Amino acid sequence: MLTESNKILLIDDNQDDLIRLSQVFYDKGIGCRKLIYDAFYDRPLSDVRVLFMDINLNYANETDEKKRNATLKDALNLYIAKNNGPYVLVFWTSNVEWKDSFLEFMKRDAIDLPVSPLYVTTMAKDDF
Repeated sequence: MLTESNKILLIDDNQDDLIRLSQVFYDKGIGCRKLIYDAFYDRPLSDVRVLFMDINLNYANETDEKKRNATLKDALNLYIAKNNGPYVLVFWTSNVEWKDSFLEFMKRDAIDLPVSPLYVTTMAKDDF
């Protein structure tokens, strides 16, 4: 039996996507922790090395760039402990420009910045 690990963390607001994506790791014998997105989550995790996160955690944010970016920033603050250390952030999306929009948002909004990832990239959920 595999044990959950904080080293690979999956966050999504769609339970089916979490199950499908975590199964890829489990099939390879790699433990990971999958969490359904919750705006009230209050137990930030340490030792995260790779975070896979849906870039659109709230479907209502598809048309509101500022709201979508604020939700992502808040999610990083909720799920990643301030003492976490370096990690890679992988956004699941087919909208690559959303990643660039988020990175620009983080540069402009210096208030309550989350622990910054060492590297940010994107990946289509279907490719995974």
